[in-house]
Amino acid sequence: MSGVLKRKFVVATVVCLAAGWMTIAANGEQKKTKITQAKKPAALDTVHSIESTELTQVKVSKQVFYPVLTKREQLIQDALNADTECDFADSPLANVMDHFAERHGFPILILSNDLGEEGLTIEEPVNLSLKGIALKHVLGLILEPIGLTYVVDRGLVKITTIIKAEKMLKTRVYPVGDFGTTPEDYQSLEAAIRNAGLGVWRERKTSAPSQPVQAQGAGGAGGGFFQVGGGGFGGGGAVGADGGFSGDSGMGPSSPVYEKGEGGTISVVRQSRSLVISQTYHAHNAIVELLTQLRQARDLD
Repeated sequence: MSGVLKRKFVVATVVCLAAGWMTIAANGEQKKTKITQAKKPAALDTVHSIESTELTQVKVSKQVFYPVLTKREQLIQDALNADTECDFADSPLANVMDHFAERHGFPILILSNDLGEEGLTIEEPVNLSLKGIALKHVLGLILEPIGLTYVVDRGLVKITTIIKAEKMLKTRVYPVGDFGTTPEDYQSLEAAIRNAGLGVWRERKTSAPSQPVQAQGAGGAGGGFFQVGGGGFGGGGAVGADGGFSGDSGMGPSSPVYEKGEGGTISVVRQSRSLVISQTYHAHNAIVELLTQLRQARDLD
């Protein structure tokens, strides 16, 4: 074979090999593209599934009570539930509260006049050393032995006497329609709250007014009218000015209303499938925990 023919043969061989290589590479890219395209819808489906789940969780979320906590109140509540630490040796109460206020980022006000009524001052010595305990429990360990407590009110924590705190009532509306809507459902739920020792409750009586009574909310504001007789839970009954429910409610000939005096009250408002509860700050916290536990127990079925 001459030199010219050899060169032509080599060139032809190289061209064939290059063409084959390009064909293999093109096929590989095509397969890669197909694989990538096949995977994309799966990824999109996963994102869609996650988003759908998140939306479902948002829809299922239920407000436990009204009015809802403000952002500031929620921040304080979160701080109270967070762990803290302290090391006090005969430290004045005022200094101790300043320490926690600075550490957790919310104001603490000591109501010195309330303390003075019980012969206490802001200089009461505090001796406590611990860590890894929720702030709310630490405050309880410091305050309760000397007859004091704390409440969250108007965006700050107030230190007052237990006696004064028992008179500081707040009204909340608790949606409870998920527990049932019959008179027996409301009656059993009310009994569970009252019998759990969650706060002090006013004495009840069985006398019912003989004419329509305007419903009174916190602060004496009118809240509507209910006609006496004709089935309170079904649309009759009267909410008395003292917060009790009266009339033929289906719970007996005359459902009890509350005597005047100190303590909290519970009123049933079937129209909104809710309980209107007037109680102290700590009692409301305990009621929220009880309702949460009841819902968790129910959902185990």
